[in-house]
Amino acid sequence: LEPIAQRVQRTILLGLILVFSMEAQAQVLLRGTVRDPLTLDPLPAAHVLVVGTQQGSITNAEGAFTLVVSQVPVTLRVRYIGYQTTDVEVGPAEVRQPIDIRPEREVYELGEIFVAGEEFAENVLRRVIARKQQQQRHVNTFAADGYSRMSLAKDSTLVLLTEKVFDDYWDKERGRRSVITSRRETATFYHRLGLEPAAMPNFYDDTIEMLGLTFIGPTHPNALSYYNVNLAERRKLDDLTVFDLYIAPKTGVDAAFIGRVSVLDSLDVLLDVELRPARFLDYPEPITSWDVFYKQQFSPVADSVWLPVDLRAEGQFTIEPEIFDYPEIGLRQTGRLTNYSINEPPPEQVYRSGQRVHLDSASVFLDDLFLKGRNIVPLSSMEEEALARLTPQRLTLEEALLPRRQAVWALFFSQRNIIDEPELHWPKYLGYEFRSHYNRVDGSFFSAGQWLPFSPRFEMLMRIGQTTGTKRLHVEGIATYRWGRRGTLEARYLRDTALRYESRVYSKALNTLPARFGGVDYFDYYQQQGFHATMTYAWPFFRTALTLREEVHTSVENERSKAWPFEHTFRPNPAIEDGTFRTAALQLITGESDQTLGAQRLRRAEVRVEQALPGSESTFTRFDVKLDGWVPTFVRGRPLPNALAVRAYGSTFLGSLPPQRLSVVDGTNGPFAGLGGLRTHRNRPYEGEQTMGVFWEHDFTTLPFEALRLRPLVDREIGLRIFGGHGRSWLSEEKATALPFTPLVSTGWHHEAGVSVTNLFKLLRVDLARRLDTPDWGVSVGVSRKF
Repeated sequence: LEPIAQRVQRTILLGLILVFSMEAQAQVLLRGTVRDPLTLDPLPAAHVLVVGTQQGSITNAEGAFTLVVSQVPVTLRVRYIGYQTTDVEVGPAEVRQPIDIRPEREVYELGEIFVAGEEFAENVLRRVIARKQQQQRHVNTFAADGYSRMSLAKDSTLVLLTEKVFDDYWDKERGRRSVITSRRETATFYHRLGLEPAAMPNFYDDTIEMLGLTFIGPTHPNALSYYNVNLAERRKLDDLTVFDLYIAPKTGVDAAFIGRVSVLDSLDVLLDVELRPARFLDYPEPITSWDVFYKQQFSPVADSVWLPVDLRAEGQFTIEPEIFDYPEIGLRQTGRLTNYSINEPPPEQVYRSGQRVHLDSASVFLDDLFLKGRNIVPLSSMEEEALARLTPQRLTLEEALLPRRQAVWALFFSQRNIIDEPELHWPKYLGYEFRSHYNRVDGSFFSAGQWLPFSPRFEMLMRIGQTTGTKRLHVEGIATYRWGRRGTLEARYLRDTALRYESRVYSKALNTLPARFGGVDYFDYYQQQGFHATMTYAWPFFRTALTLREEVHTSVENERSKAWPFEHTFRPNPAIEDGTFRTAALQLITGESDQTLGAQRLRRAEVRVEQALPGSESTFTRFDVKLDGWVPTFVRGRPLPNALAVRAYGSTFLGSLPPQRLSVVDGTNGPFAGLGGLRTHRNRPYEGEQTMGVFWEHDFTTLPFEALRLRPLVDREIGLRIFGGHGRSWLSEEKATALPFTPLVSTGWHHEAGVSVTNLFKLLRVDLARRLDTPDWGVSVGVSRKF
């Protein structure tokens, strides 16, 4: 049956290609250039329209255009500001060679001195806004054929080229949608940069969604509340006057543009715009700066409704280093919208989700729109060379941009293990993974491991480490198998020093700095040896992880009395309940992955239940819940609006918890603190059989310093936050008496509040906290996470 199915597929494809070929023969391809009549310089972005239709295109950087028409003769109309609108008759004879169009320059003679009062420019823009509102009463929907091409460059060399043909839809109540029907591209790493060529903005809209921001459009009903407007110049288009208005934002609060809008005087409509986002804006990760100019022209369609016919963007932007420091990236985009239809119902399926851009997989697979020669903007000679050179390579982001150097802060970076717990350790180099830490039990610890990928689904890690304190050899072996697209199995053997209590904020590696250089060790330790087996599965709306453990736990003592050269003496490492522990733990997680040392835009919920199995030294059941959420509050049009982040967690139990299963409410780890820890409780956590903590932060970003007009701080993106923390632990007298050490337990609720200065050196924050239930102050530093 399989050979028969393959023959059927080939027959269908051949038939489709034959149909496309017959249709192409019934069409006529027009090629031409638009040039200045005196200098013969190309006129880029000239609008070329087939008279009597909504079909048209624009010229590329070399002044070239292509159009596919059903038959000839036709009349082409060329429009370019500063030149007379020109009609050209194209018959069968003209089709055989490129059409050379040279519109005459417009001579603009001023008959009298023109004096504009202060309110003249504002009144011009008011008329445009009123005209648009009148137009919108009669337009509920529109659809158009779209084409967009975007290229990215490093040092003027193109490293990516993507072309997309799409159907564009607009609904007055539901907004814009695009359905990609055909595409050609040399790579897809532009998605990592947050770019989507098919999401073309319309600068005639009230608000414009772009780069994760909501911009105030120049024809917003309240545009004059957001923009200063001045008359820059007068020009002429045929017999009509064009006013060039210069607009600039009045404040640095809202996402807005700066640049020029051109108004056709007698019709009170936008003719074209040349705008760029204001420089004070912050952008969503990974973009750190965006210096790109946008140009767009507008043209009348049915019933004198003016809509965009193109988009041109050119400039540079930079991205935030992940592990590497990337160079500046050059961007160029060319787009075209044509064949408008007004007030025809759009397909309902494109509005069934909030997704802005959809992919018509069937059409893209056939790629018929390029085969049929649907109108596109011709490639320039540089783009044609790049398309031929890059298509076989399929460069990645790192290969295309060739990072200049590895970021210094990437020596330590956050990763997550198989059950979504944050880990901070050394990165991998050439398949080898190195780790290092310091504490009062191990002294200095160094290890090296190598990942052995046996197949795309199966890999193993072998790690060996050595301590300078206990002189013990640490061994770890991991085998990981990925089944399907959502499941993972992991088996692990481990002989290592373990943390007696699990912090929700800090890791063993992060504890190295305060332990080594401050003489304060945040954790307690014990020796563990045993096996773990973990099965994870990602369901549509949540993830599950089931972990089985069989371990032998042994108490250990200090091997270091102090951290040289400091005089501060380490506290003793307490004993635990020695013996064999067999447990099963089930985790249910929904939302984003967890974060280390702070909060981003994190909405997450986690429930964990750990049950001691028969044969275990202790009999217990422990329940843990952790919740993270955030909500934007003020200036929501920015990519990083003012926002409130909340983290809450709690733990309770049944049975009798051993010392190595007590839960904690975190404090500061030396000078370091993060969301989820009490900043006025130093160097040790509160412990207990039951714990609860609620922590919140409100990020005002740079808004307070903008209000105080402290521009140097705003330019450096220095921000301000207020925060609070509330935590408590409970320990029964019976358990406290039975423990072989005296844990630190809160005597009641611990309340605190404070203020933070954030984004110092683009990385750090400094916190000043005041304890509320008893007089105390705390100063700490942390990583300046954005949320």
